[in-house]
Amino acid sequence: MDRALRQFLAVAEHGSITRAARHLNVTQPTITVNMRKLEEIYGVDLFDRGPKGMTLTEFGSILYDNAHVISRIEERANRMIADRKRNINQTLAIGCGNVWWEVFLRDVIVSLDQSSPYASIHVESGSNLYCMWKLLAGEINLSISHKIERLSPRLYVEYIPLFRARDQFYVHEHHALAGKRCTMKDLEKLDEISVARSDSQLDHIIQSSQENALPETGRRILSANSIICCADMSLYFNAFLRYPEQGEKLLKRLRMVPLQIEDSNSDLQEVGIYIPSETHHDTWFADLVTAIKEKSREFPIG
Repeated sequence: MDRALRQFLAVAEHGSITRAARHLNVTQPTITVNMRKLEEIYGVDLFDRGPKGMTLTEFGSILYDNAHVISRIEERANRMIADRKRNINQTLAIGCGNVWWEVFLRDVIVSLDQSSPYASIHVESGSNLYCMWKLLAGEINLSISHKIERLSPRLYVEYIPLFRARDQFYVHEHHALAGKRCTMKDLEKLDEISVARSDSQLDHIIQSSQENALPETGRRILSANSIICCADMSLYFNAFLRYPEQGEKLLKRLRMVPLQIEDSNSDLQEVGIYIPSETHHDTWFADLVTAIKEKSREFPIG
């Protein structure tokens, strides 16, 4: 991909030439010159430059949308060519939360690999936004997660619904509330543990931040990109973890138990598959998505 376009994407996502230069490890003047050259080539202003940073103009948004897709297609082509040169099969990389791997994805991957072995298999575990970030970076083929509300429309990904799931509230087995009936008001005194990544690189994924934001109550958020770290936090902090009810067996092994909340108001949330739009009609992806959908129907949800 053209170097100036890569720099353009970085400026658009970081909101400033300074942060983009730091991210790309290049000098600020280099990016400044290349942004001016792009604007000369297209004959339009690509950015509105203000005291709070740089934002895309209408023309800049058009270029961003298309450049982002070009970047992903190029990265995918590079990987496929590299694999073919080494005479190896398709590499499988999937992103998902810990709970979905254990509940059904593991069985899907094992069955598919027995019928058509992959050259390598990689599972990227993390929060909804973290897996989406990896998908957009071309590091995984698809992501299984809760449906992300307010997802930026310029990302060119497609969402395929699977089922609906409900969250429960978990604490360490030795917590004062474990094994006792409690109410949502009791949770107001606790900090919240979140399996999420806190990083400015994820800000462009959604139109307004929804993960890691402090609630109106001012509750402190303790976050980690690992369910094992989160479980460990539950031992040392007076905190609860919100996690899908299908993860109860997993958390039990990590010495966490669901709270018995009398007035729980946890709603059903959609869980599905995110794939890059440009791969929607690929036979290989279609077979994989079909297998995941079929397996997800085998266990009761919600």
